[in-house]
Amino acid sequence: MDRAGTRAVEGWLAAETIGRVLIVASPDIGTLDQVAAQFTDHGRGERIRVGRDLGNALLGLRPGRRAREAERWLRARCQRGAGHPVLLTEIDLLFHSKLDGGASAQLDPLALFIQTSRLTPIVVVWPGMYDGETLGYAAPGHAHPGADRRPVLG
Repeated sequence: MDRAGTRAVEGWLAAETIGRVLIVASPDIGTLDQVAAQFTDHGRGERIRVGRDLGNALLGLRPGRRAREAERWLRARCQRGAGHPVLLTEIDLLFHSKLDGGASAQLDPLALFIQTSRLTPIVVVWPGMYDGETLGYAAPGHAHPGADRRPVLG
């Protein structure tokens, strides 16, 4: 991460951040790894490896229950942070179609991050791009690409 990026993250962490989400988007996994290392090396808060940890929690659940359980699990894990920032990495599982339990139980990762940030500040390393208008998840050709035109996180 360059100096400007580092300063931006440091400034965000120093501010009152409850109810806010910081999304660090990059198609370069190395950059995202640097952000995660910087966060954990400076004792900023808990790192949650969503893919590994949530995957274990969802093993054995019927597809119709996975989306709702994923929401419950993430909120509970983030709430343990007691108001300290939580870093979410390896978020790919949240975009996987196997989490959707039909129209009534569809998971919206961005909305989930925003809702959960009301409990504790959240930093998300997002494998994708932000072009000033669209927050894209993954790169073209990825197994679960997506885009969200609601990137204003307030």
